[in-house]
Amino acid sequence: MLAAKNKGFTLIELIAVILLLSITLLGATSFISWGTLAFVDGAERQRVMEESRFALERLTRELRDAVPNSVRISSDGLCIEFIPIQGSGSYYDLNAGSATNEIEVIADNDYAADYSENDDVIIAASTTASLYSVGNTVRENTLDYELETTTEEIITAVITLDNNVTYATVDEFAVDQANRYYMVNNQVSFCANLSLDRLTRYEYSTVYGSQQAESALSSGVVMAERLVNSSSERVFDFTDSEQTTVQIFLLFARDSGNEPLNYYHQVRVKNDA
Repeated sequence: MLAAKNKGFTLIELIAVILLLSITLLGATSFISWGTLAFVDGAERQRVMEESRFALERLTRELRDAVPNSVRISSDGLCIEFIPIQGSGSYYDLNAGSATNEIEVIADNDYAADYSENDDVIIAASTTASLYSVGNTVRENTLDYELETTTEEIITAVITLDNNVTYATVDEFAVDQANRYYMVNNQVSFCANLSLDRLTRYEYSTVYGSQQAESALSSGVVMAERLVNSSSERVFDFTDSEQTTVQIFLLFARDSGNEPLNYYHQVRVKNDA
């Protein structure tokens, strides 16, 4: 009986198999690589979207809670500044026409617990310029915010000023129809930096008579990155002469080659005391 003849692969067959395996492996690697890049790109785009939405929502919420007439925008449209309200209510006795260092008000219970000496009180917030100056009767520094003991349903408080002030008569305060007062202790600016591609929030206690450029501010918190607005576009602007609506235009992208996320947003702000 003849022994069975052993047969193996020829060199050509081995080369063909290796070539086919290489093509298959290359295709699989390309597919995995493409999928990985798509995932990374999607994740980065999602991160940019979440950051930009958070920044826009934060800015919108703070603008709506700003002191009336305190919003001002830089001439280049890159910074917006305003005064946040820490507490508020109605006053009912200013001792108008006489020098006094006390104001009797309807209390803001939530604010009373957080009152800090040297907070400012704003009354008759009629012009932006008067809000960015302390010691002009419109904005005065305080020493105390003391709740009064009362059996009435309405809780009152006495605001003690750090000096005597003579408030105008009621008729002269016609601009302040609601008799509103606002307690404040700082200013806030949001600035778009087109060189660093970011939107930054600054908070500071110093009261500047004129609006400061971003370069003069410090200790900012970056709210969003990947900002791709061009220098020809105003990021912040008023849409009307009464300055009751702020227009916000922001562009964000993963990089300059990607399609940007376009945010064109308007915020109604208080423009009456």
